[in-house]
Amino acid sequence: MRLRVGTDTFWCEGRLPDVLLMMETLSGRALRKTRGVDRRNHHPNGREERLPGGRRTVTGSPTQPIHRDRECFTLALAALLLTLGALPARAQDELVGDRPRLTESSRVVTVHRAQFEGGLRFGVDGDAKTLSAPEFLLRLGLLSRVEFRLGLPDFRRTTMPGGSTRRLGESYLGLKAQLLPSEERLGVALIPGLTKPADEKDHGDVAPELVVAWSGAVSPRWSLGGSLGRSWLKGARRGENISSSTLFLTRALGVGGGTFVEWAADIPDHGAAAQVLYHGYLLGVFPDGQLDVGVGAGLTRAAPDFVIGAGFVIRH
Repeated sequence: MRLRVGTDTFWCEGRLPDVLLMMETLSGRALRKTRGVDRRNHHPNGREERLPGGRRTVTGSPTQPIHRDRECFTLALAALLLTLGALPARAQDELVGDRPRLTESSRVVTVHRAQFEGGLRFGVDGDAKTLSAPEFLLRLGLLSRVEFRLGLPDFRRTTMPGGSTRRLGESYLGLKAQLLPSEERLGVALIPGLTKPADEKDHGDVAPELVVAWSGAVSPRWSLGGSLGRSWLKGARRGENISSSTLFLTRALGVGGGTFVEWAADIPDHGAAAQVLYHGYLLGVFPDGQLDVGVGAGLTRAAPDFVIGAGFVIRH
């Protein structure tokens, strides 16, 4: 396959990246957003680390550079998203946020509109207590089925018996393409993105990720959805590659309100999966504004013990 961008021509040979094969296994939200599942265990220097409570994890080793076929795949994916965005889609008046669920929604922001999402989260993992904010995500409707996404790094304060630390999280840049018209009962979205550590103490290159999110109406009040995802952290010298998987069930509660229960898992190539069970509520305070609150608990030793969060969605 050949792609031409400006004056440069790229040739793609061989197979597409392993992400397409990964989707046959258990995976989900883009691990970047699995807000209750922390990646602090994955260290770029490839050594064993001891975690609070006596847990241990073997981290990834320094990795090989990203191959040129992955660059070609990224360009082909961008061309696909632009093509999808040019297709007609009926205007969406319903306010749909990508929070507080760990699963991305399958809908995009209406063209020429902006949506601001943010909040804070408090988690407990053994003796460590972490507060993070603002979880900020800007979503801009570029085309009828494509949105631009920009995530600012969270500020994280972790308190332990021996003291406290302050760090920045990851910066995020991405797109979302809605693959089916908004009037369809089943929604599917393709969400490619890039993440980069923002803290000067966290060394690592830009890491690509890809998420496929889906949702469908079971009845007028009930809906079911989930996602499959993959983050290539190893190629960016940031530890193990991670697959992710989520599944949620939502019930509408009046105008603009709702409740949900969700399961999410981060699955490194080597090591134990971090699984979380999450439950939350949505409150539509006005047509273009929404508040949320949620609480989660870890199901495995690699996940945080307890998480609680709250936030907002505002559309302009």
